[in-house]
Amino acid sequence: MLYMILGIITTAFAVVGAAVFAFGIRHMVRTVSVGRPVEPERKGPFGQRLTTTVIETLGHTRMLKWRWIGVAHWFIMVSFPLWCSPSPRRTERCGTRTSICRSSTTG
Repeated sequence: MLYMILGIITTAFAVVGAAVFAFGIRHMVRTVSVGRPVEPERKGPFGQRLTTTVIETLGHTRMLKWRWIGVAHWFIMVSFPLWCSPSPRRTERCGTRTSICRSSTTG
């Protein structure tokens, strides 16, 4: 009985959260669409814009204006995907490819 009540409460929170998310996206789209259309010259060469974006993201060229802050920020940026990815050690210990073990005991 308790699980059913908790399931209903969780579902209600999920529905409310999804609705708030949808309204937020709708609000952002409506706000952006108020602006004028993009000029053709701003759409420029796609390959060059993509290359610049990748270099700016992976190289943190603007953050390196502040040398040590930029380097520290780059390591933090790189650590997130590494931290969230499954490791062979956890896979071996847990028997799954999840990043968090369901049990702290080894089987």
